Amino acid sequence: MPSTSHPTLPTYNTAEVRELLMAAFDDEELARFCYDFFRRVYDQFSVGMSRPDKVQRLLVDCEKQGRMENLLERLLNLSSWEMIGAWQ
Repeated sequence: MPSTSHPTLPTYNTAEVRELLMAAFDDEELARFCYDFFRRVYDQFSVGMSRPDKVQRLLVDCEKQGRMENLLERLLNLSSWEMIGAWQ
């Protein structure tokens, strides 16, 4: 009988990822980041939605879609570009 086990996805500390996102972006920057890289999440944003609520939607979507690693890579790349700009 074939195995029915599914590969396990890595788990992430969402509280720490939330802190990173909150520290990395103000409200407008978060909206631009999601528009560029996580359009489905951006499309869920509404006028007056708080930044913490937007971050929560991003985390939930990335976790459900198995995109947490992608989110973290995007954050690292963004940080690298910002650090390069700071040195110029």
